Amino acid sequence: MITGMIANRALVSDSAGRLAESAVTSTELGYLDGVTSNVQTQLNSKAASSHGTHVIFSSAAPKVAGTASVGSATTVARSDYVHPAQTSVSGNAGTATKLATSRTIQTNLSSTSAASFNGSANITPGVTGILDIDNGGTGNIYGVIQVNVKTGTTKGHYATIEGSDNTGTGPYAHAEGTQTVASGYASHAEGIRTTASGPYSHAEGGETIASEFYTHAEGFQT
Repeated sequence: MITGMIANRALVSDSAGRLAESAVTSTELGYLDGVTSNVQTQLNSKAASSHGTHVIFSSAAPKVAGTASVGSATTVARSDYVHPAQTSVSGNAGTATKLATSRTIQTNLSSTSAASFNGSANITPGVTGILDIDNGGTGNIYGVIQVNVKTGTTKGHYATIEGSDNTGTGPYAHAEGTQTVASGYASHAEGIRTTASGPYSHAEGGETIASEFYTHAEGFQT
Protein backbone atom coordinates (compact mmCIF):
# COMPACT_ATOMS: atom_id res chain seq x y z
CA MET A 1 0.00 0.00 0.00
CA ILE A 2 1.26 3.42 -0.94
CA THR A 3 0.37 6.16 1.52
CA GLY A 4 0.62 9.92 1.50
CA MET A 5 -0.91 10.45 -1.93
CA ILE A 6 -4.01 12.43 -2.93
CA ALA A 7 -7.01 10.17 -3.38
CA ASN A 8 -8.66 9.54 -6.81
CA ARG A 9 -5.74 10.72 -8.93
CA ALA A 10 -4.06 8.94 -11.79
CA LEU A 11 -0.58 7.60 -10.97
CA VAL A 12 2.52 8.54 -12.94
CA SER A 13 6.24 8.02 -12.49
CA ASP A 14 8.24 11.05 -11.51
CA SER A 15 11.71 12.04 -12.76
CA ALA A 16 13.29 9.66 -10.28
CA GLY A 17 11.19 6.76 -11.42
CA ARG A 18 9.04 6.74 -8.34
CA LEU A 19 5.22 6.57 -8.31
CA ALA A 20 3.42 9.88 -7.87
CA GLU A 21 -0.09 11.22 -8.28
CA SER A 22 -0.89 13.35 -11.32
CA ALA A 23 -3.28 16.26 -11.81
CA VAL A 24 -5.65 13.98 -13.75
CA THR A 25 -8.51 12.72 -11.63
CA SER A 26 -9.93 9.24 -11.88
CA THR A 27 -13.11 10.74 -13.38
CA GLU A 28 -11.15 12.49 -16.13
CA LEU A 29 -9.25 9.33 -16.81
CA GLY A 30 -12.54 7.50 -17.26
CA TYR A 31 -13.38 9.79 -20.21
CA LEU A 32 -10.75 7.91 -22.22
CA ASP A 33 -12.64 4.65 -21.89
CA GLY A 34 -13.56 3.37 -25.34
CA VAL A 35 -11.13 5.61 -27.26
CA THR A 36 -9.77 3.72 -30.29
CA SER A 37 -7.35 6.28 -31.77
CA ASN A 38 -5.42 9.44 -31.01
CA VAL A 39 -7.81 11.91 -29.35
CA GLN A 40 -6.03 15.05 -30.62
CA THR A 41 -6.12 13.79 -34.18
CA GLN A 42 -9.85 13.29 -33.89
CA LEU A 43 -10.30 16.78 -32.49
CA ASN A 44 -8.24 18.35 -35.25
CA SER A 45 -10.54 16.85 -37.90
CA LYS A 46 -13.61 18.52 -36.42
CA ALA A 47 -14.85 21.95 -37.69
CA ALA A 48 -14.52 24.88 -35.35
CA SER A 49 -17.66 25.79 -33.38
CA SER A 50 -17.70 29.20 -35.11
CA HIS A 51 -18.60 27.45 -38.38
CA GLY A 52 -22.05 26.51 -37.13
CA THR A 53 -23.64 23.53 -38.86
CA HIS A 54 -21.26 22.11 -41.41
CA VAL A 55 -22.98 22.26 -44.84
CA ILE A 56 -22.16 21.82 -48.51
CA PHE A 57 -23.16 24.64 -50.80
CA SER A 58 -24.81 23.77 -54.11
CA SER A 59 -23.16 24.73 -57.38
CA ALA A 60 -26.34 24.21 -59.41
CA ALA A 61 -28.79 26.97 -60.35
CA PRO A 62 -32.18 26.97 -58.58
CA LYS A 63 -34.97 25.10 -60.31
CA VAL A 64 -37.78 26.96 -62.06
CA ALA A 65 -41.31 26.82 -60.71
CA GLY A 66 -43.01 23.46 -60.99
CA THR A 67 -44.83 20.82 -58.99
CA ALA A 68 -44.19 21.14 -55.25
CA SER A 69 -41.72 18.60 -53.85
CA VAL A 70 -39.79 18.08 -50.60
CA GLY A 71 -36.66 17.38 -52.69
CA SER A 72 -33.72 15.06 -52.01
CA ALA A 73 -30.62 17.26 -52.36
CA THR A 74 -28.11 17.34 -49.49
CA THR A 75 -26.69 20.75 -50.44
CA VAL A 76 -27.94 24.23 -49.61
CA ALA A 77 -28.22 27.50 -51.54
CA ARG A 78 -26.14 30.57 -50.80
CA SER A 79 -27.68 33.75 -49.39
CA ASP A 80 -27.17 35.68 -52.65
CA TYR A 81 -28.71 33.11 -55.00
CA VAL A 82 -31.23 34.42 -57.59
CA HIS A 83 -34.36 32.42 -58.34
CA PRO A 84 -35.64 32.41 -61.96
CA ALA A 85 -38.39 34.94 -62.66
CA GLN A 86 -41.92 33.60 -63.21
CA THR A 87 -42.54 34.04 -66.94
CA SER A 88 -45.91 32.34 -67.33
CA VAL A 89 -48.98 31.45 -65.30
CA SER A 90 -51.80 28.97 -65.79
CA GLY A 91 -55.10 27.95 -64.27
CA ASN A 92 -57.26 30.62 -62.61
CA ALA A 93 -54.29 32.94 -62.26
CA GLY A 94 -53.58 32.71 -65.98
CA THR A 95 -57.19 33.47 -66.87
CA ALA A 96 -57.26 36.49 -64.55
CA THR A 97 -54.48 38.20 -66.52
CA LYS A 98 -57.01 38.88 -69.28
CA LEU A 99 -58.73 41.34 -66.95
CA ALA A 100 -55.59 43.47 -66.73
CA THR A 101 -56.62 45.17 -70.01
CA SER A 102 -59.62 47.51 -69.91
CA ARG A 103 -62.59 46.32 -71.97
CA THR A 104 -65.91 47.87 -72.99
CA ILE A 105 -69.39 46.39 -72.72
CA GLN A 106 -71.88 48.26 -74.92
CA THR A 107 -75.46 47.13 -75.39
CA ASN A 108 -76.77 46.71 -78.92
CA LEU A 109 -80.45 47.65 -78.81
CA SER A 110 -81.08 46.18 -82.26
CA SER A 111 -79.88 42.72 -81.25
CA THR A 112 -81.18 40.00 -78.96
CA SER A 113 -77.97 37.96 -79.00
CA ALA A 114 -76.18 37.11 -75.77
CA ALA A 115 -72.45 37.73 -75.39
CA SER A 116 -70.00 35.82 -73.21
CA PHE A 117 -67.34 37.83 -71.40
CA ASN A 118 -64.02 36.44 -70.17
CA GLY A 119 -61.95 39.62 -70.31
CA SER A 120 -60.15 38.83 -73.57
CA ALA A 121 -62.14 41.23 -75.78
CA ASN A 122 -64.85 43.90 -75.87
CA ILE A 123 -68.44 42.66 -76.14
CA THR A 124 -71.69 44.06 -77.50
CA PRO A 125 -74.61 42.05 -76.05
CA GLY A 126 -78.14 42.46 -77.29
CA VAL A 127 -81.30 42.87 -75.21
CA THR A 128 -84.48 40.86 -74.62
CA GLY A 129 -87.73 41.51 -72.83
CA ILE A 130 -89.78 44.67 -72.50
CA LEU A 131 -88.51 47.88 -70.95
CA ASP A 132 -91.28 49.70 -69.10
CA ILE A 133 -92.08 53.26 -70.06
CA ASP A 134 -91.39 54.43 -66.53
CA ASN A 135 -87.80 53.28 -67.02
CA GLY A 136 -87.30 54.99 -70.35
CA GLY A 137 -88.58 52.28 -72.70
CA THR A 138 -91.55 52.02 -75.01
CA GLY A 139 -93.23 49.41 -72.85
CA ASN A 140 -93.60 46.92 -75.71
CA ILE A 141 -91.76 45.29 -78.54
CA TYR A 142 -93.69 46.49 -81.55
CA GLY A 143 -95.72 49.47 -80.31
CA VAL A 144 -95.22 52.67 -82.31
CA ILE A 145 -95.98 56.26 -81.35
CA GLN A 146 -97.03 58.11 -84.46
CA VAL A 147 -94.97 61.07 -85.62
CA ASN A 148 -97.76 63.58 -85.07
CA VAL A 149 -98.20 62.68 -81.41
CA LYS A 150 -97.46 65.48 -78.98
CA THR A 151 -97.60 63.34 -75.87
CA GLY A 152 -98.83 59.84 -75.16
CA THR A 153 -98.08 56.28 -74.14
CA THR A 154 -98.07 53.06 -76.08
CA LYS A 155 -97.64 49.64 -74.46
CA GLY A 156 -99.55 47.11 -76.52
CA HIS A 157 -97.98 45.03 -79.25
CA TYR A 158 -98.37 46.87 -82.54
CA ALA A 159 -100.43 49.54 -80.76
CA THR A 160 -100.44 53.07 -82.17
CA ILE A 161 -101.51 56.42 -80.82
CA GLU A 162 -101.83 59.84 -82.33
CA GLY A 163 -102.92 63.18 -80.94
CA SER A 164 -102.34 64.38 -77.42
CA ASP A 165 -102.16 62.50 -74.09
CA ASN A 166 -103.56 59.26 -75.48
CA THR A 167 -102.82 55.74 -74.28
CA GLY A 168 -102.75 52.52 -76.29
CA THR A 169 -102.16 49.51 -74.04
CA GLY A 170 -104.01 46.76 -75.90
CA PRO A 171 -102.37 44.68 -78.61
CA TYR A 172 -103.14 46.17 -82.03
CA ALA A 173 -105.01 49.02 -80.29
CA HIS A 174 -105.37 52.49 -81.79
CA ALA A 175 -105.92 55.63 -79.70
CA GLU A 176 -106.33 59.04 -81.30
CA GLY A 177 -107.64 62.47 -80.37
CA THR A 178 -107.14 63.80 -76.84
CA GLN A 179 -106.88 61.79 -73.62
CA THR A 180 -108.31 58.64 -75.19
CA VAL A 181 -107.59 55.12 -73.97
CA ALA A 182 -107.55 52.00 -76.13
CA SER A 183 -106.85 49.09 -73.78
CA GLY A 184 -108.79 46.24 -75.36
CA TYR A 185 -107.43 43.86 -77.95
CA ALA A 186 -107.65 45.54 -81.37
CA SER A 187 -109.71 48.34 -79.78
CA HIS A 188 -110.11 51.84 -81.19
CA ALA A 189 -110.67 55.00 -79.15
CA GLU A 190 -111.03 58.39 -80.78
CA GLY A 191 -112.32 61.82 -79.86
CA ILE A 192 -111.99 63.33 -76.38
CA ARG A 193 -111.54 61.24 -73.22
CA THR A 194 -113.06 58.13 -74.79
CA THR A 195 -112.26 54.60 -73.56
CA ALA A 196 -112.31 51.38 -75.58
CA SER A 197 -111.51 48.60 -73.11
CA GLY A 198 -113.36 45.67 -74.64
CA PRO A 199 -111.80 43.41 -77.26
CA TYR A 200 -112.51 44.78 -80.75
CA SER A 201 -114.47 47.67 -79.18
CA HIS A 202 -114.79 51.15 -80.64
CA ALA A 203 -115.40 54.36 -78.68
CA GLU A 204 -115.76 57.73 -80.36
CA GLY A 205 -117.06 61.17 -79.54
CA GLY A 206 -116.71 62.61 -76.06
CA GLU A 207 -116.29 60.65 -72.83
CA THR A 208 -117.77 57.50 -74.34
CA ILE A 209 -116.96 54.01 -73.01
CA ALA A 210 -116.97 50.72 -74.94
CA SER A 211 -116.12 48.05 -72.40
CA GLU A 212 -117.56 44.86 -73.83
CA PHE A 213 -116.64 42.50 -76.62
CA TYR A 214 -117.31 44.09 -80.04
CA THR A 215 -119.15 47.05 -78.45
CA HIS A 216 -119.45 50.44 -80.13
CA ALA A 217 -120.05 53.68 -78.21
CA GLU A 218 -120.41 57.05 -79.87
CA GLY A 219 -121.76 60.48 -79.04
CA PHE A 220 -121.26 62.02 -75.61
CA GLN A 221 -120.98 60.10 -72.35
CA THR A 222 -122.51 56.94 -73.81
